[in-house]
Amino acid sequence: MVEIVNISAGGDIHREVDLEELSETLDLPMNEFDEEANRLLLRYRTGGEMLILFRTGKYILRGGDSYDGCYEARDKFYEILVDCGLLDDTDDIDFRIQNVVCTEDLGKTVELELLAPELGLKYVDYEPEQFPGLVYRPPERDYTMMIYSSGKLIITGAPSEEVAEQAMEEFWEHI
Repeated sequence: MVEIVNISAGGDIHREVDLEELSETLDLPMNEFDEEANRLLLRYRTGGEMLILFRTGKYILRGGDSYDGCYEARDKFYEILVDCGLLDDTDDIDFRIQNVVCTEDLGKTVELELLAPELGLKYVDYEPEQFPGLVYRPPERDYTMMIYSSGKLIITGAPSEEVAEQAMEEFWEHI
């Protein structure tokens, strides 16, 4: 069973935002207007999810470790936009989960040198002098797996926990 360690999501509020003005009205644990990058970094609680809002109205939500946490952070963001008068309602806002990063412990050590050919050398990057793990990009899949000799494994690029679980099932078929 994979464990979710990070969820990234994003969307668009479909209107331009004066980030500096918005920043001046907010009282949050993290509220940093980055004029050079033209973005506003927000955290509602110390160590919580980070929301990155761009002048265009596009936004990224990073650091969630659960779906519920992401949706709660999104709802708080919507509430702020309505309270500040930027939006009347939230019906037209786009939001979608984009990347679910999961970990798995295989429960045994792995001989990466032997695993690489089993997975298919054209799908594997294994340079132990450069990186301590094997990077596996399965054919016709959007996710990437990083496998370590300790038996730890990271799946990144999966659009959902279900896809990450399916990735693990397919991986077990190879080893």
